[in-house]
Amino acid sequence: MPYLLVERYTFFKHDEEIKIEKTDENNFKMSYYGKTPKLYNLNFKDVLISPGDTIDLIYNRTNIDPANPRDTIVAKGKHSGNYVFSNFIVAMKPASSYPDHNQSKYQNNFPLLFKILDENNKKDIQLLSITLEKYSDNKDLNEYLKRKTRLNLFYDLLYYKDKFRNNLSQQKAVEKVIDSVFLHTTYVKSDTTFAYFMEIAFKNYFDKILIPRFNNLKFGTDVSALVKYIAAYPNPFISTYFVYFLATDRRDIIAKYPSDELDMLIKENPHIGKDRNQILNREHIYK
Repeated sequence: MPYLLVERYTFFKHDEEIKIEKTDENNFKMSYYGKTPKLYNLNFKDVLISPGDTIDLIYNRTNIDPANPRDTIVAKGKHSGNYVFSNFIVAMKPASSYPDHNQSKYQNNFPLLFKILDENNKKDIQLLSITLEKYSDNKDLNEYLKRKTRLNLFYDLLYYKDKFRNNLSQQKAVEKVIDSVFLHTTYVKSDTTFAYFMEIAFKNYFDKILIPRFNNLKFGTDVSALVKYIAAYPNPFISTYFVYFLATDRRDIIAKYPSDELDMLIKENPHIGKDRNQILNREHIYK
């Protein structure tokens, strides 16, 4: 029996802006009530849905395996390019290339290794740009995908941080680069309407870089130092997520060490009280 899994990969829960109706045994009608374009996932395939879309969509999945997508989407109608771009993104996705950190030329020379990672990432973005110019005319979507690809560099660096876990000097060198890359990567608030890739990066940086750096918050002095760091962080958009993670994921710890400064950050935070989204929810499956 055909089914339709419709989800938005958002970090926080969101109000539904869609209505799904089954028109016959093999087809569904999806109505969208949003006022701005949103990225939805239909049976593990990303499509950008815009107000005013009128699309005849033929969807076929020959192998339901998220790790090995074999999808075909044929779209005709207004804004049809929004529905087909991900076919080409999957087709052109480059294989990840990780230089062997054990090679002698990289020993105690992480800047050289980073140079290669950075160059590879820029090549990926260039290839993506060429593909998007050919198949997608949505500027906002195209720029979002480029930013998402750039953020892959951050995850590459986390990979090497783990690889150098037994080499303290190299690990410190990696962390220094991670800090710089993370801080100087372009983040756009509206990307949260597409997917949660950006917020997940914030979460990874908080958990894998900041928490260990502040002694895993073992003492009140560690909590106080982290709070001061967050309060002074140069990008307020990112720091609001740090406050959210500290207040929600470490609530038992911060309860032991009251802080007026943290209380003020929490009071002013726009995310406190929001619930996180749960994907692969059976409620999102239509049959």
